[in-house]
Amino acid sequence: MMAEADSDDNGFIDLDEFMELNTRDWSISVEELGEEMLLARCRWMITEFDWNDNGWICFNEFKVMMMGSSTN
Repeated sequence: MMAEADSDDNGFIDLDEFMELNTRDWSISVEELGEEMLLARCRWMITEFDWNDNGWICFNEFKVMMMGSSTN
């Protein structure tokens, strides 16, 4: 993703590149991700929203995740 955002390959994301990054549709299908990336993304989501570090997403954590915010 960094390589795609850094369109002039200078190692930095300037304001124009940042704006372009935030206006793109980053949707991706399960087929495009592949099983390994899908598992990695799921692990990241659990880590991001599992505030009590029990390895599970409880209902309250799930609600916050679905509302699109994180306090972790």
